[in-house]
Amino acid sequence: MKYITIYRIFSIVWMSIKFFLQIFLLNRRRLSEAERQRAWEALALKQAQVYKKQALRLEGLLIKFGQFLSTRADIMPPAFLDELAELVDQVPAVAWNDCVQVMTEAWGAPPEQVLGQIGRDPVASASIGQVYRAELKSGTKVAVKVQRPRIQKIIQADFYALRIVTWLAKRFTSLNERTDLNAMYREVQEVMGDELNFVQEMKNGEAFQEKYKDHPVFVIPSYHESLTTDKVLVMEWMDGENITNTAFADEHGLDREKIAKQLLEGFLDQVLQEGIFHADPHSGNLLLQKDGRIVLLDFGMAKWIEPKQAEAIQKLVAGFVFDRYDEVVEALRLLGFLLPQADEDEVKEALERMMADFFDGGERMPVWDEQQVEAFLERIQDIARTQPIHLPVEFAFLGRAVSTFTGVIYTLHPQLDLIQAGRPVVMDWLQANVNNRSSWTDWAAYYARPLVALPGKLQGFLDEPEKLRRTYIREERRTRLQRQMLQTRGLLYAGIGTGVIFSGAGLWTEAYNAIIFGGVLTFVSLVSAGFITKRLERRMRL
Repeated sequence: MKYITIYRIFSIVWMSIKFFLQIFLLNRRRLSEAERQRAWEALALKQAQVYKKQALRLEGLLIKFGQFLSTRADIMPPAFLDELAELVDQVPAVAWNDCVQVMTEAWGAPPEQVLGQIGRDPVASASIGQVYRAELKSGTKVAVKVQRPRIQKIIQADFYALRIVTWLAKRFTSLNERTDLNAMYREVQEVMGDELNFVQEMKNGEAFQEKYKDHPVFVIPSYHESLTTDKVLVMEWMDGENITNTAFADEHGLDREKIAKQLLEGFLDQVLQEGIFHADPHSGNLLLQKDGRIVLLDFGMAKWIEPKQAEAIQKLVAGFVFDRYDEVVEALRLLGFLLPQADEDEVKEALERMMADFFDGGERMPVWDEQQVEAFLERIQDIARTQPIHLPVEFAFLGRAVSTFTGVIYTLHPQLDLIQAGRPVVMDWLQANVNNRSSWTDWAAYYARPLVALPGKLQGFLDEPEKLRRTYIREERRTRLQRQMLQTRGLLYAGIGTGVIFSGAGLWTEAYNAIIFGGVLTFVSLVSAGFITKRLERRMRL
């Protein structure tokens, strides 16, 4: 049933409409602020659980899109993020004969004629493909990744459903005020396009090979280009254990603190330099070998940092280090984080307050253990939710990569201080890349922060009432307009829901009159929504 196109589309769209209706009804209830917050958190958790269950049942795009949503702190509530963060891309294996057919079509011959041997039981199975251990005729051990049958047709149907959901969200929710939904749709398309093309994954892997050639720690498998197609990937088999297997590290006398620091340095090197970075560094894609070397695997979700982006990142880091928050905001704009309606002064104030709270104006350097890092990431998520900030796809997945990577590092060495461990790498990088734009006075100011922090703190204290007053006026106006918009949507939701129910029932029973009636009712409701809400949306942006 889940492979039928119309069933998948109906299931995904109807689930989304129910979510929108639940949010609408919650907003209509008269609750105190505390009660509303508790009700909203409970609803977000319930919806995330429903989505997760549906994703594991339907598979396909829903799993990858769920992982993508778990990176979107700018639009998703914390309870939703936490639940979807556990959405692991592990699904039941496809039958062996189905995979044989994929390999035969890709190679023009059955696998027993191309390979020396291949195991019939997959060593890993995910939503896009599954991996088998094999040997070439020469005796070379390889891993063969085979794309799941019908996955492209499934993804195509899911994208059609997602396009409908995006259209509905733009007209019946306030999400488009906080992020560019059309851009988000394109971002997911781009990511999935790369993951469905195993030739592109091979090219990403070869870029990592070039980046880490002759590296003493990081190892990248080689690829067999002659056997790799868009649906079958053949690469060198790499021995090793999951990097979070601390018993393996202890058994072979490996220094877990050293390994954690090497991982951190390698990740910072990918992020701070232009070029490619691994966007999915979960523990299954990181192997630890007996000699302490680290194997990087699975480059389907690898992203490129372009030269202009690298320059903006340099501006961003230098701005934070030297307290030049105008440059920080400008860098965020250049990187595509700020939507056109963003209040740059408000963003600047929020970032200054965050850094003052966590670093105390440079007077002290707290121990950045796991709890401190989690608190800092939660604060960033709060800023993303309250400001008109859009996370471009490469940086949305970078956020997920940071969170995943942090978990891996703290599993290896729970007491590691991330700031102290990463500081030498960042400062060396700053002096090498930003020194031409940062004079000796910037560095002097950096080291003299404790001496000059008190006047700034006093001024910030005096300015706080005025900042709060401006924030209150903005929020009061936004709340009033949102209330007006919600009142126009109740009947429209009812019309859409009724139309979809009639259409779904008609499809199930092959009653074409019901399909036509439901389609007309849905169409009329949607068109009406466009005219009614357009004016209010314009006012919301003012």
